[in-house]
Amino acid sequence: MGDFLPTFRVQSDNAIAERQIALRVVEPTVPLAITSAQLPAAVIGRSYEASLIAVGGVPPYRWTLTSTAPLGVELDANGRIEGTISPDASPGDLTFEVQVEDLLLDRAVRDVTLRLVQPSDVVVLLPDLLPDGRIQQPYCDAGEVRLRADGAFPPFRFSSVDLPDGLVLGTEGVLCGVPRVAGSRVFTVDVRDDLGFTDRGTFLVRIDGSRALTFEGPPLPEAIVGRPYEATVRAAGGTEPYRYDLSTGELPGGLLLQMDGRIVGTATSATEALFAVRATDARGASGQAGFRLIVRSPGTPAEDGGCACQGAHALGAGPLAWLLLGALHLMRRRRT
Repeated sequence: MGDFLPTFRVQSDNAIAERQIALRVVEPTVPLAITSAQLPAAVIGRSYEASLIAVGGVPPYRWTLTSTAPLGVELDANGRIEGTISPDASPGDLTFEVQVEDLLLDRAVRDVTLRLVQPSDVVVLLPDLLPDGRIQQPYCDAGEVRLRADGAFPPFRFSSVDLPDGLVLGTEGVLCGVPRVAGSRVFTVDVRDDLGFTDRGTFLVRIDGSRALTFEGPPLPEAIVGRPYEATVRAAGGTEPYRYDLSTGELPGGLLLQMDGRIVGTATSATEALFAVRATDARGASGQAGFRLIVRSPGTPAEDGGCACQGAHALGAGPLAWLLLGALHLMRRRRT
């Protein structure tokens, strides 16, 4: 195997002629063939480039057209098709014939197909305003967040390499995950259609650094008319110190809610109070919950027949708490 320069001699009677001829001996190879059959699609009126591929034979290859090329593009000897598709071209599949020749002058011919499409059919990533998220809480909890694209050749495949930390973009465009970093973040999204056309866009998402606070601890103890009372509501899940205030409803007469969460004073009359307390932490995160506080006259048995200190209830922040608070307001309005 390799390049050789043998001398060839020819003789006729007394006449002799000699000449050296370069000879290359190559390894056996598969027959020369063109593997390109379906070229990447092209957009009418836009620039285009693609490369034909051949296998076998002995490189280098030399390419030529053996039929009419699409309007506006040319094929060079290296198998590269480039140019601008003529605006006069019609959409659809266009087939033309190409030939490849190797170093040993072996040839292969094949029809290749190029699909031409209108610019309006190419995939477009649609702009959208993304909902805000909250750190350490599932981004799609409130509902599916899906990016959208338009074009004539679905399905569309979405991807991104610079998503906010903790978020995940599915190939169908669904954005979810649990944000781990607060702040505003711009990220890039790519979308690809079934023909390989792509579009790119940027999106903004804001992640709130505050976490919703929760309340913990036992229910509020019952109060007795005329006796000093003290109980404490406690928040959790934020950054201390917490500040507490009354957000809905009213405390029984004679009792006050302190900023540190203590309910203190001396109740003046028997009643049942429904109210909501809001807690705010050092970073501005907040949360609220509904409470029930019963005030009894001296000597009146506790609601559960046992110790009066276990008779009150924390209602939490669920629908029941707000339903009871709403009912309380309605009763007060009727009385007035």
